[in-house]
Amino acid sequence: MKEACLYICTTTEWPNGDDLQKAYSSLPQLLKNQIDRYKIKSDWNRSLLGKLMLRKVLFEKGRANNFNGIQCDEFGKYSCSSEFDFNISHTDEAVVLAFAEGLKVGVDIEQNTKGSLVLAERFFAEDEVAWLHKQSNLEAAFVHLWTRKEALAKCYGTGIRMPLKSFSVLNEVVDYADSKWYLQSFPQKKSNCILSLASSEKVSVSLHETPLLSVL
Repeated sequence: MKEACLYICTTTEWPNGDDLQKAYSSLPQLLKNQIDRYKIKSDWNRSLLGKLMLRKVLFEKGRANNFNGIQCDEFGKYSCSSEFDFNISHTDEAVVLAFAEGLKVGVDIEQNTKGSLVLAERFFAEDEVAWLHKQSNLEAAFVHLWTRKEALAKCYGTGIRMPLKSFSVLNEVVDYADSKWYLQSFPQKKSNCILSLASSEKVSVSLHETPLLSVL
């Protein structure tokens, strides 16, 4: 069975601005442009951190040369080799990077603090809405489903442009667009988040805590 690696950095404190700016300056222009789309400083920091985590992982795996050739497609999905795939997500106190060789991956992480039946009825499949009505903790249940949907959409390659009502993520295996997609979710107690991974093949998952200073 192939493996997907999840690298997680949880932080509420950041180095001084000079260190962050130096790290930012070392990145390819394409990634700088993406980071600069964030106008709120904390979001800018987390977007930067995700790119630095990617660079660190590629270096560790002997694929550092791929980093400077990174490209972005029309749906905003980044790639730098046909031999491996990666995906990044961030929320208030955590950044996660998914990496796997020989298959597609998508990842999403969200704070466990939102939930709305109104939104669910707008975006979720009928069986998902029915399941939500039975849950005692609406927020956790909503975020569980939302992260699974977004992870699958990112793995598929179009992001949430795909009709989210057109598939259900209640099961571990989802049939969509004539393919099977595999879902796994991991509550993160340290940051009060839910993390979900989607993959184009069934995988084992390894979780790696990544200290902030190790990527600068």
